[in-house]
Amino acid sequence: MNSCPTANNQEVCASGRVVYVVSGSDDNGIARAEELARRAYSRLLKLPVQISTPPKGGINRDLLSHIDAASMLDDFYTVIGTRQGEGGVVVSKLPESVDFATTLTNRVANFVPVDSITDILPRVDSYCQTIGIYPESLVGKI
Repeated sequence: MNSCPTANNQEVCASGRVVYVVSGSDDNGIARAEELARRAYSRLLKLPVQISTPPKGGINRDLLSHIDAASMLDDFYTVIGTRQGEGGVVVSKLPESVDFATTLTNRVANFVPVDSITDILPRVDSYCQTIGIYPESLVGKI
């Protein structure tokens, strides 16, 4: 939902942890969300150090255990990156965020494919401090 999912390794309020992707939640939509995640991961690796650095000491162990479990559930998730502690993206294959979304940090985001921007509204809760919408043309549709 936020525009910069990696600023300061997600330790600031403008850093996204869960990114809802209006790609569709069918197989084609999930494939589009996975492609976007691969592109985001590629860009993550090229971020300048003044924006974000790889996590010192890698991804914390608790988060890594959640990611490892998700990677074994390939009917529900696709995990991109995270193997060298550099960060990555967990793509949900259902229109729900991962159950460990509140622990996402260390440059790890969850991409959630949805059918419509209005599908996101019920998911806005007390953990949402900053919401970014792109492209701007979607703003008037909620």
